[in-house]
Amino acid sequence: MTNPRDRPSFEVRSSRNLQTLALVSILVFAIFGVLYVGRSAFIPLALGLMGSFALRPPVDVLTKVGIPRAAAAPLVVGVFIAAGVWGLASLTTPARSWYKRMPTAVRTLERRVEPLRRPVSQLASTFERAGQIVDKPKRGTTLRVVDADEPSAVSSALKASAQLLASILAALITLFGLIWGEQFIARVVWFVPGFRDTGNAEGLVSDLQNGLTRYLFTVSAINLGLGVVVGATLSAVGMPNAPLWGAVACVANFVPYLGALFGVAVLALASLLAFPDGYMAVVPPLIYASLTVLEGNVVTPAVLGKTLRINPLVLFIWLVLWAWLWGVAGAMLAIPLLMVLKMTAERSPELHGLAALLRR
Repeated sequence: MTNPRDRPSFEVRSSRNLQTLALVSILVFAIFGVLYVGRSAFIPLALGLMGSFALRPPVDVLTKVGIPRAAAAPLVVGVFIAAGVWGLASLTTPARSWYKRMPTAVRTLERRVEPLRRPVSQLASTFERAGQIVDKPKRGTTLRVVDADEPSAVSSALKASAQLLASILAALITLFGLIWGEQFIARVVWFVPGFRDTGNAEGLVSDLQNGLTRYLFTVSAINLGLGVVVGATLSAVGMPNAPLWGAVACVANFVPYLGALFGVAVLALASLLAFPDGYMAVVPPLIYASLTVLEGNVVTPAVLGKTLRINPLVLFIWLVLWAWLWGVAGAMLAIPLLMVLKMTAERSPELHGLAALLRR
């Protein structure tokens, strides 16, 4: 039996645990609130830091051949930006053409599913008529529909300027991260519990840099290879503007799960326009889906190995959370941020419980 004298101490410990849990919960909600409110500033910062990790290998290669890091970093960033601008410029025209034709694809899809949709629409119209009878407006009541004004030229210009400013900020942060990122990360890590010791902090910084650099560089190479294979395969089956769909596959694959679904859906609509008659319209999205499944279940696990051994449920919840916080950018950054959290927890004695939760 429990000694009655021990009850006060047990109650005190329970009260302290509840207080600690409440404070931690408040702190977590406050952090995510700040991240949501300040997303316009935090998104370029996070993208810039991740870009510095992804571009670190070519900068290291240039420094090994004798080029100073202060000169190698701007050179690599400049080449990367130039390649991105060239790619966007070359794909803008076919992308606009497909975008304008998408309503036609939607109407074609509606015609093909009409036999299945008709019973459902009839049932819906029956319920709608019943609702109108029950909820009939009173006499003299007028219903007014207010159309929302289209965005003005000033608001469009401000939005474009904000996007341009965010892109410039992300590029500058990438550049500064490539030059001075190691010292900055070491100072930030010092504040994490269990890393006040200099050696431990340096070890974590090395692990973070090597792990994130390997992950981001490898995933970028895999996604680029996927885009090339998708584009070449779709070109072989006669899909128009195959390089555009290869680029879509490459970019969309940075978003786990949702990116592949988006790519298949868009390509399916485009395939209806390219092949309006016959079953050939099914072939391009089927090829795309098969290649992404092969990449996600065979190629990436074989190349990255233990790096992606994260609890799938935790990964999905984390992905949804960051997609809600930061949209597409948050979904793209979700896995790198989770890797940072996992590696930090594994090296901190105070965070071993969190590390066990994240592991597969």
